[in-house]
Amino acid sequence: MTFGEFWPDPALQRAANANWHALERIGGGMVAALRHQIDEHQRLADEALARGDRETARRHDEEVDDLFGQLEDLLAYAGGAR
Repeated sequence: MTFGEFWPDPALQRAANANWHALERIGGGMVAALRHQIDEHQRLADEALARGDRETARRHDEEVDDLFGQLEDLLAYAGGAR
């Protein structure tokens, strides 16, 4: 998976893919950690929904949104670091 696949928007994908090497230099480990956290919170949200616990699912969805925001911030930083 490329970093750009996090965003469905083609323009964001191109920007993300263009900055991939910069991201690896400044925070490849951070990207991997954020991806892991996103996957985990999505899994927990799915489990909560399966139990009918909408409040817990909502909290995990909010965390996923926040983590995607952090990825976008990292992308913006990498774009300026070139």
